[in-house]
Amino acid sequence: MPDFLGIGVQKSATTWLHYQLYKHPQIWLPPRKELHYFDRSLEYPSPSFLAMDRFEDRLNNNEFVKKMQKDLSKKNKSIEEKKWYRLYYQSDISDSWYDLLFDMANEKVSGEITPSYSILKYSDIQKIKKLYPNLKIILILRNPIKRAWSQLQFHISRGKLDNNMDIEQIRAFIYSQKQISRGDYISILNRWCSIFGKSMFIGFYDEISNSPVEFLDRVFDFLGVEQIASKLQDTDMVINSTNSENIEIPSIIYKELVTLYLPQIELLARYYEYPKIWYKSIADITH
Repeated sequence: MPDFLGIGVQKSATTWLHYQLYKHPQIWLPPRKELHYFDRSLEYPSPSFLAMDRFEDRLNNNEFVKKMQKDLSKKNKSIEEKKWYRLYYQSDISDSWYDLLFDMANEKVSGEITPSYSILKYSDIQKIKKLYPNLKIILILRNPIKRAWSQLQFHISRGKLDNNMDIEQIRAFIYSQKQISRGDYISILNRWCSIFGKSMFIGFYDEISNSPVEFLDRVFDFLGVEQIASKLQDTDMVINSTNSENIEIPSIIYKELVTLYLPQIELLARYYEYPKIWYKSIADITH
């Protein structure tokens, strides 16, 4: 069974974190990032390729079949990895099945990172707590204005959105319920912290950008493993970057994003240092 979950948020360097944790000799992670077990319900705007419990039923889902074929056909996998992928894709799904996904960890600290878990509803978080009372939760927050823009650029880079979107199309993406829920940090914090309390690690994307070694050692300390970040290579390596920071946000969209997320930033700034910096960066617009 897992010892920790990384729950997001999206576009906050969770892939970087997964890469760094994978290198730690006392930590075990599944071969596949983002298991999407707890958000597999069709009620969530997450990938639903595991929505059906029975393997035979999932074979009717084209998304599931494509992902299975892609992962099972990967070369240079160890015997253990091949066994894990077969278990993940070709078994009936249940809580006991999910526990089996971590059997290869042996005595190591184990966990998984699925950013979409951040938007789980209260009852599903309660279920996780009941299943794993000692579970630790890692949540990384990013300036919601930059997160929203980065998410847009990510979809464009993957061909999911047109590179020549007009202002109205950009608005449609930004104001979609899917994006609004992912940027609603206050609700995310209220749901998760009310259930997991002191078992929560809350970090910031800014920390990773400014001092990745120190940030990693804080995570390692939280997980109860040796703080060896200074010995790891590529801690300053950027993963899954879309270069969105270099693409200027249209001024009209930026002002709308400021208006949209100002209440979130103001409230977060009361409790955390980095949101204070976010607030200062938009002070000229808001006053």
